[in-house]
This record gives sequence, structure tokens and C-alpha cells, in this order.
Amino acid sequence: MARESLAAIDPARILFIKPSSLGDIVHAVPAFNALRRRFPAAGISWLVFEEFAGIVEQLPGLGEAIVADRRGGWRGVIAVVRGKRFDLAVDLQGLLRSGWLARGSGAPIRIGLSDSREGAGLFYTHRVLVPPGTMHAVERYGLAAEALGGRFDPAAGTLPVTPGAKEKVDNIFREARIEGGAPLVGLAPGGRWKTKRWPPERFAMAGREIVSRLGASVAVIGSAEEAGICEAVAGGISGAVSLAGRTAVADLPALAERLDALLTNDCGFMHVAAAMGVPVVAIFGPTDPDAIGPYIAAARVLRAPVPCGPCRRRTCWHLTCLERISADEAADAVAVLIKAGRERQAVSAG
Repeated sequence: MARESLAAIDPARILFIKPSSLGDIVHAVPAFNALRRRFPAAGISWLVFEEFAGIVEQLPGLGEAIVADRRGGWRGVIAVVRGKRFDLAVDLQGLLRSGWLARGSGAPIRIGLSDSREGAGLFYTHRVLVPPGTMHAVERYGLAAEALGGRFDPAAGTLPVTPGAKEKVDNIFREARIEGGAPLVGLAPGGRWKTKRWPPERFAMAGREIVSRLGASVAVIGSAEEAGICEAVAGGISGAVSLAGRTAVADLPALAERLDALLTNDCGFMHVAAAMGVPVVAIFGPTDPDAIGPYIAAARVLRAPVPCGPCRRRTCWHLTCLERISADEAADAVAVLIKAGRERQAVSAG
């Protein structure tokens, strides 16, 4: 089927495959929204792993989230999706299992990106060409929506904040005695890879500078598994509190929108904050910010110019790319973004 006829299809049921990870799911939201606008009458289901379901379940226009347990195998998932008789499957995961799932869904039209890996493209009926060179993930995923005739708007990726999540975050802030007035800066010192983690003591040093210069309040943010790192960082900053493990994935947009700025490693919460319009200072080591950096104009990426980067390695013996980024550099960047935010607010108020 030619690209022109692909853009002319009118599916009644669409399977949108992007099960993980948190940042990638956030990157895929603008593409989902473009498909929602393109096919207003269609029922769209998003296949997502259980631990990330909370970030998509409340998306406007989502028919349903098909929640998969990655530990339970994929054959049961295929049985579920095949029974829904999808007309179109859009695979943005681009791996062997997701391509196999698209084929197993029984959808007669299956599209994915040409740079899919592990042979996933063998299961597609259409492969959308990704041009050579580095392209941000948000824009790569948008290519699939455009191939289907969608009007892709990369800025249309704001995540919904539910009343329940807002109330929960409000209660957490009250219990932590985080009050309004002073700028609130979040620190996110976690990250799935060790090579993505700027040293916790640097976060603490930067946090102390931020408090001293801006009179800011500091909240250290992370998952329950990152509680040790978060508590160590918070313990090194006067008045800082650790919120590690106190929010679920569904609460993260509500948490993010309370921040005036975020200093963060390359992690899932970084992408949530960027999607919510929070100014972000991001520490990057082995990964490429041009491909997966914070997708927001109000962002500063801090990188050390090392000949080996971006290496995309999960293990490394020296971590020079992180060690060369100073706490003062990070605090300076946060101060610049806070000042710019205040100036924008003053212009809006005037």
C-alpha cells in the first residue's frame, strides 16, 4: 500500500504499542494525540506495561489502556489484543516482541519505523522512513502519525493532572511542610543506569547553592528504590525534604507542575517535568540529549566534552563525562531558568 493510500485509511479500532519506558511513553504522547485528532471516531487502545499505566490511563481520547505484565509473557497479551479485532496497529516500541505482538494482533495494517531493531520490521506491512542523522524521539514517533495523515504537533504533549493526583500531591506537600512563596526546585538524583547518575554529593552541593542564592525550597524526588540516594541528597541540604517513593506514576504530572525548576539526571521524571512545561536543567553523560533530551525550550543540558561520548554504555570505569560537571555550573543554570521564569511571569502579569 502506497504512502498516499495509507494516509487515506479510516480504521475503527487502533492498537498503539508503546509499553515502556516512562520517558519513551511521554515522548509518544504527541504522536498519540495526532492520531486521536486524525481519527476522531476510532477507538484507540494503548498497550502499556503495568508499572507505567498510570501515565496514560487518563489521556483524553484514550479508549482503553491494555495493561501488560512483562513477567507474565506475551502470549496472553496477544490473545487479548487479537480478540479486539484491531484494524490498525502502530508499533513505536520497535523491538522484536512488539513487532511480533503487532502481527499477532491480527490487524491487517501494521506500521512501524524503519529504524526498528531486532527484526521488528519483518512484522510490519508498512515501514515509515526515518531520515539519517539524529532526530529527537518525539519527532521520530511523530513520523508515524504523519504517515497516517495526522497533523503532528510536537508541543501537544502535556499530561493530564487528575483531581485525585492533585489532592494527593497537595497532602504530601502539607505533610512535608513545603509552603508556597519561595521558588520550589526539584532535584532528581536517580536513574536506571549507574552511568546516568551524577554523584549525589554534587546534587547536595548544587542544592545548597540554590538555597543560598535563591532562597529556594528544595524537594528531592525519586522512586521508592531511589530512597537511599534521595535521602542522602536531602540530608546534605538545609531544609530539603525527600519525597522518594511517596508518589505513584499517575501522580508525577501533578508533582511536576508544582515545581519552578528541576535539576535532574537523564531519567523518566525529567521527561514528565518537561512535558508539563517545567524549566529543566539536565545532567547528561553517556546518552545523547539531541535524541532523548528534555523536549522543552526552557531547558539547559549540561554535558562534559569528552571524546568517548555519547557512548550509551550502562557501565563505565571512569565516568569522566559526569565528574567534569560542577555543582556551581548546575546551580548557575537553575538560577538562570528561575530568573527567566520570573521575567515571563512579570510580562504576563503586566
